[in-house]
Amino acid sequence: MRWLKRLAGAILLLALIFVGGSVPLAPDLTSIGLLSGADRMTGGGIGVERAGQGVSYGTHDQRLDIWRPSAAAPARPVVVFFHGGAWRNGSAAAYGFAGRALARLGYIAIVPDYRKLPVHPFPAFMEDAAQVLAWTRRNIAAMGGDPDRIALVGHSSGAHMTLLLALDHRWLAEAHVPPQTIRAVIGISGPYDFYPYSDEAARLAFGDTPAQLTQPVRLARRDAPPTLLFASRSDTRVKPRNSIALARQLRAKGAPVRLVLLDGLSHEATLLSLMRQLAWLGPVRAQSGAFLAQSLSRPAQP
Repeated sequence: MRWLKRLAGAILLLALIFVGGSVPLAPDLTSIGLLSGADRMTGGGIGVERAGQGVSYGTHDQRLDIWRPSAAAPARPVVVFFHGGAWRNGSAAAYGFAGRALARLGYIAIVPDYRKLPVHPFPAFMEDAAQVLAWTRRNIAAMGGDPDRIALVGHSSGAHMTLLLALDHRWLAEAHVPPQTIRAVIGISGPYDFYPYSDEAARLAFGDTPAQLTQPVRLARRDAPPTLLFASRSDTRVKPRNSIALARQLRAKGAPVRLVLLDGLSHEATLLSLMRQLAWLGPVRAQSGAFLAQSLSRPAQP
């Protein structure tokens, strides 16, 4: 019966790919929420385990999940994944498939929940993002991770948070985290250049906050960690011009950055292709794995 379960999961995954672009990203009730179930049904959890669920972090009883390879190994590198959802939707549970996908690449994956709209606008989610890093540095060794080899991965609004955390050191400073903690960054289909705030979610999230505090494109710096940006020319939700503009600004500062422009993938499919079962959709999984392996294999800079 296992093969039948996996077949059903595969059919569900394919259905979600083709309809996901028109479905809002509300956790557990729509396409993204269904993906964790479909991922498990198709073998997404093979060789990985959830080492922690609903683990408390930060100063507002925030929670995170931890995924890791089942095989024991000393001091594995760590990836913190920030999910998207327009700063108001999503959950660690709904994005468990991303944690499992990263764990299957050999990393300990942290998938946090964070405070969201409409109750918690900027800067609450950025404060939480920094507190996730602080918790990870203090505690990941006990989970088999290496606190000196931490990378960030984010999708959509989570990619915005990821790049803002890496480029504006004020957030890490408030959480007493050294900026060199972030060894590498991957942004998948993120909004990095969206001022003025014409989108409803952006207006709710940022109000009248100055662009210099919210736009990663205005915060490019020479000492930025190695950065890999993915964007799809077919993405109608977050236009690829965001990634193009950020890559241009990082290059102008002399920072190490690579931009990968994809064809034919929706906003959601760029993230789905991180899953092993859906790696055929595009190069996101293969290139992310190679980038992380290279970035996290080198000794940390003093």
